[in-house]
Amino acid sequence: MKAPRISWLIGPYADSAFFIAAPLAIVPAYLFLAGFLSLSVFKLGILSISATGHHLPGFIRAYTDRKIFAQFRSRLLIVPALFVLLTLAAAWFRLSVVFFILIVWSTWHGSMQILGFLRIYDAKAGFASPWTARLDWWMCLSWFVQAVLWSVPKKTSVISSFYLAGGPIIPAGAARLFGTGWLALTAAVTGAYLVRLGIDYLRLGYVNPPKLLCMASGLGFWAYCMLAVDNLVVGLILWEIFHDLQYNAFVWNYNRRRVERDLSQSPLERFLFRMDPRRLAIYAACILAYGCIGLLAQDLLNVYGNGTPYGSLLLQIGNVFAASALIHFYLDGFIWKVRDGKVRRDLGVVAVPAARTPGKGDGAEGDGYRERRPLGHWIYVTLFFAACAGLGAAEHRARAADGEGADGARADNLADLVPGSGYANFMRATRLRAEGKGDSAIAYYERAMGVDTEYAFAQVYIGELRFQAGDMRAAEAAYEEAYRRDPRDSVVRGNLAESAFRVAFSLLQAKKGLEAKPHLERSLALDPGRAEAWNYLGMIEQATGNPAKARECYGRSLELDSAYGLARENLSTLGR
Repeated sequence: MKAPRISWLIGPYADSAFFIAAPLAIVPAYLFLAGFLSLSVFKLGILSISATGHHLPGFIRAYTDRKIFAQFRSRLLIVPALFVLLTLAAAWFRLSVVFFILIVWSTWHGSMQILGFLRIYDAKAGFASPWTARLDWWMCLSWFVQAVLWSVPKKTSVISSFYLAGGPIIPAGAARLFGTGWLALTAAVTGAYLVRLGIDYLRLGYVNPPKLLCMASGLGFWAYCMLAVDNLVVGLILWEIFHDLQYNAFVWNYNRRRVERDLSQSPLERFLFRMDPRRLAIYAACILAYGCIGLLAQDLLNVYGNGTPYGSLLLQIGNVFAASALIHFYLDGFIWKVRDGKVRRDLGVVAVPAARTPGKGDGAEGDGYRERRPLGHWIYVTLFFAACAGLGAAEHRARAADGEGADGARADNLADLVPGSGYANFMRATRLRAEGKGDSAIAYYERAMGVDTEYAFAQVYIGELRFQAGDMRAAEAAYEEAYRRDPRDSVVRGNLAESAFRVAFSLLQAKKGLEAKPHLERSLALDPGRAEAWNYLGMIEQATGNPAKARECYGRSLELDSAYGLARENLSTLGR
C-alpha cells in the first residue's frame, strides 16, 4: 500500500476551514441568519461589499510588488483604463453589455480559482505532470459549465443577459446539440481524470487526498449553489461567501509568508501582512472599506431578478465601479500562475529540474515570471474589446429601432431554450397577451406558474384575459386563486370583487337571483363600497321574503350613493 503524499495550501486546520469543509458551515450559518436578516441585507453585504472587497488584495499585489509592476507595466496601466472606459460608455448609453461580461467571466474566474488551488497542492507536493495539469483544468471548466447548463435559473440569466446585451438569437437546435456535446465532454473528462488518478497512483505512487477533497468541495458546492438552491440570488450569495473566504485567506497567508522570508519589495505588504492580530484587523478593515464601493453597483443585480438596469442616475454612475470586478478577473489571470518561477518561489515549493523546458507542465526555473508572448496577449485584448463594442452597438441599435418584433422573437426563443424557466414562459405569455392571443398566453402563464412559484401572480393576468374574453366565472376562479396566494394584494382584491360582481350581474339578467347572491356577497366582502352590489343584494333579499334585510341593503346603497335612483325606488316599493 503506497502512502499518500499530503500537502497543504496553508495547514491542515486552515485548509479544512477555508478550502475543504467551509460549505458545511456556510449553509447552516446562512439558514440561521436568514431567520433574522432579509435577502436584501445579504445582497448588500455579500454580493456588494464582500464581492468587491476581495478585489483589494490582488490589487495590492499587482500594483505594489515592484517586480510584477515592472514586468507587466503596460498591462497594468492600459487594460484597466480600458475597462473603466468600457463601463463609462455602458453607463452613458445605458447598456447591459457589462452585466453579460460579468456573469460569464465570473463563472470562468470561479473555476480558475479552484484550479489554482489544485495546482498549488501538486506543486507543494513536488509533483509535476503535464497530463494531470491539463485534466485539472478541464475538470474545473467542464463541471462549472455543466452545472450552469443544468441550472434553469442560471442558464436563463446567462441567455437573457446575452439578449439584453444585443446578442443574436441562438437556434434552439444548436443549443440542444451544444448541451448534449458538453455533457459528453464532461463525462469523458471525468472518466479520463479517474484513469489518470489511477495511473499517477500505480505508476508514480502519487495521490494527494487534500487536493481531491478541495476539488470535490469546490465543484460540489458550485453544483449545490446552482442546482439545489431554488433562488439563484441565494445560490450566488452562498458561493460568493465560499469564494471570498478562500481568496482572502489564501492571499493573507501567501503574502505573510513572503514578508516573513523577506521576499516582498512592497512597503505596504511589509506593513500589512504580518502575524499580528492588529495587522489582520487592518487587513479586514481595508477589504471592508474598499468593498463599500460595491454598494454603488447594486443596480446590476437587478438583472438577476429580471429587472431593468440603471434605475437612477446615481446607480448609473455607480455601475462604473463594475470595472473593479473586470480588473480583478483580468489581473488574477496572470499574477497567480503556479508555473511561474516567482510564484513558485513565493510559495516555497521545490523548483523543477533545470532540464525541463520552461513553460512545460508545472514548472519554470528562476525567480521571475515566464517570458510571455506580448503580441498574443494584445491580440486577445483587442478581440475582447471589439466583441464588447459589437455587442454594445447591437444593443444600442436595437433599442433605437424600437425592435418589438425582435424582442418577441427573443422571448419565444428563450422559452424554447429553457422550457423549465418561469421567467422565459412568463415573458412569452406577456408577448402573446400583447398580440391579443389570449388562449396561448394563458397556457404559458400556467406553465410559468407550474415551474416557478415566484410567478404565481400570473393568475391575475389569467383572470384579466378570462374577463376580457367574457368568461366571468373562469375570471372569478382565477382571481380567487390569486387572492388565496396573496390576500393582501389590493389589486387582486379589487379585480376579484369586480369579477364576482360581473358574474352576479349576468346571473341576475338570467333571472337566477339565488345563484347570484353568493357572488354579490363575495364582491361586497372584498369591496364593501359598491352601491350597485348592495342594491342588487337587497333585491334578492326582497324577492326571497326578507324585507328587513332588503331594507338594510338598500340603506347601505344609498349611504354610498345618495343619488342612486334605483336603490331609492326599490326602498320606496318595499315600504308600500
